Amino acid sequence: MTKKVSYEAHTVRNYLHDENGPAWQYMKTFVQPVPYYAVRSVKNNTWRNIKAPMSLRRAEEHLSGKKTYGCLARWYPFHCDLDIDGWDSPQVEDFRSTVNMTENNSMLFYGEKKDHWRLLFRPTYKRKPPTIKLLQMAMKGVANKYGVEIYPQAKKISRLPFSAQYTPGDYDNWLLDNTALLRAFERLDTYDITNDCPVPAPVQDQQEWLFTEEMKKKSGWYAEGNFLYESGLIETNSRNLAQRKVIYYLYRQNTPKDFAEQLARNWIKTKNNGKSYDWFNDRSRVYKEIKSAIDYFYDSAFEEDYFPDSTNIVFNGWLSKVDLIEIVRISGGNLPRSRFLSHLIQYANPRREQRSIRIHSEEKLIEWGSTENYLLFLNELKRKGVVKRKEGRTGYLVNSYSKPMKIYWNWTPATKAVLTDNRPPETFDETVKIAFDNPRDYSALLRSARLTKQAIYGQTKNIFTKR
Repeated sequence: MTKKVSYEAHTVRNYLHDENGPAWQYMKTFVQPVPYYAVRSVKNNTWRNIKAPMSLRRAEEHLSGKKTYGCLARWYPFHCDLDIDGWDSPQVEDFRSTVNMTENNSMLFYGEKKDHWRLLFRPTYKRKPPTIKLLQMAMKGVANKYGVEIYPQAKKISRLPFSAQYTPGDYDNWLLDNTALLRAFERLDTYDITNDCPVPAPVQDQQEWLFTEEMKKKSGWYAEGNFLYESGLIETNSRNLAQRKVIYYLYRQNTPKDFAEQLARNWIKTKNNGKSYDWFNDRSRVYKEIKSAIDYFYDSAFEEDYFPDSTNIVFNGWLSKVDLIEIVRISGGNLPRSRFLSHLIQYANPRREQRSIRIHSEEKLIEWGSTENYLLFLNELKRKGVVKRKEGRTGYLVNSYSKPMKIYWNWTPATKAVLTDNRPPETFDETVKIAFDNPRDYSALLRSARLTKQAIYGQTKNIFTKR
């Protein structure tokens, strides 16, 4: 009889949530830590691959200028880097203007050679993170027309931003160290690549979100996939389910699609541990099933905006327990107001460094607070000094376009995020259930907000008995 393995007995190594500070923020923003990275040789300017996940220590060395590191692209990259060679400064600025880039949405760097430049920006596609495939396709026309190279790339090591070989070229950034440059990058407006991309977005109006719901029911797959990826097959004839868990783990790690297939094929080849009948009798079938599973996971996740972990926390945001306590206090314990404010703070958390936060009423605010209530809630937050909105033709227009806001909040780092299965919960209620192990602790919080006993009992029961 095969012995069952307890996956929970194994610690999942987490490269995005183990420390605080600039190196951690840099990892979260730029680095694809797995499955390997590369270091640049000072002597001959060549790259040497390191077959191990990139650590925070390496990010610190890169930021301090001691060494230069590179890594593969994420499936959903958070940045794009244009490599420009052979142009003088006026030519670079003309190009920048032609492609609608400014110092507000891009950062310019001098290269290590004369007339060598890097132009760094934050791409979006239909106001969402683009995959590396979409990014490359969208920027292909610009690259071919102007002779520039696009980084990062799915199958090629790319030099990480802010390396010692590059000097800030924008006046406001001349004297900034790499920690300050990181914050300056986070303040950049996003650059929309939608109009440049010939690939239509999938139609989502009638999407039933089947994949997302399926993955919620399989919350243990991430840890199990990690364990299996490192250890290989552990049970006879378990290959099909095990490789699906490995592929799911690779997706959650933001591994580019084609590279994930290569890694999955190599995994079953080297770590089948003699426990797969199909591997020894029909390898072509195994490879076909791997490709089919990867197509399913990656395509379904793209259609439903089910992002990998490092993209999810940057795009969808997070809440800490400190945030929850302050939300309940400001909302006076009122559940609809707490839910609305929690969505606002969760969305704003990863965008805190930006000059203003733009939220479209139809897409977000009405969803968070209903058509009848969202303006009421916003005006209450404005009177309490939490939200400041721009008014007039260039500011906040109902049902029109993105609305600039400034949010005043005691921000906590993402290392304090409330997580389940390595991901922030999607709602206030789910976050409360995880952050407050004992319902009585949440009831005490409501009591401090001076709710009646009946209201405290009703709200606590509503949140903690909901499935």
